[in-house]
Amino acid sequence: MEQAKRAAGFEKITIGDTIQSPISGETYELKFIDNFDGDSLNMDWWSYNPMVFDNMEEEVYLPENVTVEDSHLILTARKTEEEYTGHKHGNVPYTSHYTSGAIKSQGKVAFKFGRIEMLARLPYSQGMWPAFWMMGEARGWPWGGEIDIMEMVGGTDQWNNFNRDGTISAALHWCDPDLEPKDAWGGKASHSGAGKYDMPGKMEGEKLADAYHVIGIEWTDKKITAYIDDIPYGSHDIDQDPTMREAFFKEHFMLLNLAVGGGWAGSPDSYSPTVWPQKYMIDWVKVWQIKE
Repeated sequence: MEQAKRAAGFEKITIGDTIQSPISGETYELKFIDNFDGDSLNMDWWSYNPMVFDNMEEEVYLPENVTVEDSHLILTARKTEEEYTGHKHGNVPYTSHYTSGAIKSQGKVAFKFGRIEMLARLPYSQGMWPAFWMMGEARGWPWGGEIDIMEMVGGTDQWNNFNRDGTISAALHWCDPDLEPKDAWGGKASHSGAGKYDMPGKMEGEKLADAYHVIGIEWTDKKITAYIDDIPYGSHDIDQDPTMREAFFKEHFMLLNLAVGGGWAGSPDSYSPTVWPQKYMIDWVKVWQIKE
């Protein structure tokens, strides 16, 4: 594994190193890196995240499904004989035979603007929903804004019967800062896609899980651009709409999770057989900011 990544040029770097962005041409300096060395999560930077966000997801997030080994963060989704109890937004209890892992940097590590990226090998198969995303540190959803750096739903599309394991997408969610809670949760929040990427060999069955990929965003005071392996595949201006300026001109914290099921992904084994267990393997997370 390490030899394959070195051959692909994924060498280790340190705080203070610089790169030139192939998207903007700006010089960026490394401000944060977690290589997930050692055998446990760095709790100065991360916390376990038990919350499920009401997307009709079916997993229960457990700390034991979050492991650090072989210089990787591994979030594992499992189908179990035992039934587990979790709590969704509003502390609503539910039970499930599916368990998975999630972490967040809320209250510990947050940034405004930069290149936020990970090197990861994604899971695949029906019902998998891995994500790498950010939420506003100052206010909750949707007032603080949400930046979906990467989402993927695995398996087979239920309507067109094509492979979904070769597609990722990025999106933004926010609202008017004066929006009442009943209206925000009632559907008056704003949502916009920020790009979709299809692997060239997707129709021949190629999966993102077949290799490691660098997946991230370049977030400036003008726009947010999504990229994979330094290939930009979508962007969204954030400096024209005052409600977007309110949401996306403040610090955001990072989240990594592997959801199971949900309104978008569909239940495991629903449209195609699910392969268990599934692993979302993150080699590193980096945050670069424009060098002063």
